[in-house]
Amino acid sequence: MKTSIKTTIKFYILIFFLVMNMNSYAKESTLVESVTNWSKSDSRNMNYVEENKKIEDGKNTYILKPDGFIYKIKNDIISSTSLNSHTINIVFDKKKESFQRFISIVNNHLLYSMMREEEINCDKFKHHYRLYALNLTTGVAEEVAKKEQPYNTVGGCYNYRDIFPEPIKQTWTPLKDKNYPSSAYSLREDVAYFELRKYLFKQNKQVSNNYIPYLSIYRKKLSSFPSKIVKSFQKIPFDEKKWTGLTTKKLDSTEYAFKVKGFIIKTDNKFWVINEKKDMAWLFDKIDTEAEVYQFMKMHEPYGRKIENSYKKTSLGYDVKQVQIEYKSEIEVTKNGYDEYLSYQLYSTYIYHINANGKFTKEFVSTESKNRRRSKVLTGLHGDPMFGDSRTPDEIFSTFGGVVRP
Repeated sequence: MKTSIKTTIKFYILIFFLVMNMNSYAKESTLVESVTNWSKSDSRNMNYVEENKKIEDGKNTYILKPDGFIYKIKNDIISSTSLNSHTINIVFDKKKESFQRFISIVNNHLLYSMMREEEINCDKFKHHYRLYALNLTTGVAEEVAKKEQPYNTVGGCYNYRDIFPEPIKQTWTPLKDKNYPSSAYSLREDVAYFELRKYLFKQNKQVSNNYIPYLSIYRKKLSSFPSKIVKSFQKIPFDEKKWTGLTTKKLDSTEYAFKVKGFIIKTDNKFWVINEKKDMAWLFDKIDTEAEVYQFMKMHEPYGRKIENSYKKTSLGYDVKQVQIEYKSEIEVTKNGYDEYLSYQLYSTYIYHINANGKFTKEFVSTESKNRRRSKVLTGLHGDPMFGDSRTPDEIFSTFGGVVRP
């Protein structure tokens, strides 16, 4: 009986190791198959750069940067440490340009290829390809395959840049805060005068009909209209029921904030009101000047962050690179009656792709923390960054110039 039990146990142990070996062989076989398919593939389909290319394995997202480093992304935040320990330049001994692309993720290995172009003479080139498998557990990258492909240019020797000139690389132009003249905008033909007004609210309730006009764009100044029209225009009330959130300008207080609306005098002297962000594109007919891009971005500016914008023209409109700088402070540990803080600046970069008609998409690029420092504060002695405000509306208005009192 005992012999029979021992025999049975040995049998199941043998079966277990056979299954494990088969699984291991199947995984290895899948990886080998992917490498083999890459080796047999047409290399000409790989002759381009995939900058900031992303790939997922069902659990994590990875990004391939132009410098050849691979990073893991979690909750839209890119890890500060790369998974691979080498870059393209090191791999190819800093010879010529190098190109890279993701291939696939197989059996916990991320496959990515690199290509270097070698010029033999003016009409002959050779492409050198190498395939790497990055172990996502250990972070070790190994070369698993390589190949070469020579090719000739058509038409013999010539300077191909004369035939296919390099596209002009546009640089980012800073979009700084400044007062643009009316001539910097292109108003619709049926708009004679436009202004944005700030109305004061306390705890989300309007406290005064007074307002501050802080942006005026016009074909003719407000003072040039008949006084009857000016008085009627200035008495147009802020209708909360029709306010859809053009923008809000908060003060350093929990009590007060300015809500913004736009008001128009058309060429037939009729009054219109702008309630929504998308109406700004309607106002300019299309967004096609730097000043209009600036005002468009002001409408989409997040509160409580320092903003650095830069732009460049595209075939569809504009791209705006926005860097949002947020000041962070976290308690790391409380020890011996002190709270130990980590303070830093969080730089988040986005690209706004803005069409001339005002439609846009927002693309996340990267997040990076800078200027990290540690400090200690006695537990319980923390100042409240937000405070109540005992000032009256008139005292608030008195700190601003140009208040209109209808």
